[in-house]
Amino acid sequence: MSKGLGKHIYFYSVSRNEELGSFPYLDHAETYLKEWRIRDIPSGTIKYPFQDSEQGWQIFTFEHKNYIYILEGGEYHLKKNKIEKWYRTPKKDYFKQWEKLLKAFK
Repeated sequence: MSKGLGKHIYFYSVSRNEELGSFPYLDHAETYLKEWRIRDIPSGTIKYPFQDSEQGWQIFTFEHKNYIYILEGGEYHLKKNKIEKWYRTPKKDYFKQWEKLLKAFK
C-alpha cells in the first residue's frame, strides 16, 4: 500500500506464501469496496470472462467446473497477447475470501 494511493487488492496464496496477482491500478480500493456487493466480485464464464486492463496490464477471471481461473499478463496487443501467470482456486474459497473482504469494509 502506498499512502498516496490507498489500499490495493491482491490475490495471495497462503500455502505458497506468495502474491499471485493483483489489481495494480485500482487505487484506493477501500473506497470501492465499501460500495461493492456480491455481484461485483470479479468473475465470469469462459465465453464471457471478467476482464480488466490498464497501461501494460490485464486480468481475466472466469468460472469453470467449480474453480475460478485467474489469468494476468502484460498489455493487450493484437499480435502478442501474453498471459504471464495463471492459477485456479476452488470457487467456494474464492467467493468466501471476497465476501470476507467486503464485510471488512462495511
